[in-house]
Amino acid sequence: MAIGMSRAETLDLPYGELLDLIAVYQIKCEGARLKRALSDEDIIPDVL
Repeated sequence: MAIGMSRAETLDLPYGELLDLIAVYQIKCEGARLKRALSDEDIIPDVL
């Protein structure tokens, strides 16, 4: 696999941890950016 693990290693990992490793690989090699966490004010704008 592209993240440097064998198929057996990836099958032994919990799914969430595997997704974390893939995200780190994308940030490192493909230039992906971390998403900014939205606050309540960003999701629900103040209408008053």
